[in-house]
Amino acid sequence: MPFMMMTCVKTGKAVSTGHTSESKSFAGIAASGNKSRCSACGGTHMWNKADTWPATEAPDPVLLRVARVKPR
Repeated sequence: MPFMMMTCVKTGKAVSTGHTSESKSFAGIAASGNKSRCSACGGTHMWNKADTWPATEAPDPVLLRVARVKPR
């Protein structure tokens, strides 16, 4: 089950959004305005589904540690 990846805007590294391509949670999220805590820089990034891609190989385990940001 591929992890859905995004690019960290500060480091340029590919990091996980915290979702997998086959998860119901990914299918059910909004097309835009999503937030994830970035495992590469520690910041919070906004992302759109169009900006994500499935990992073609197993990502670095450190870059998979993502805390999804809950909306207020």
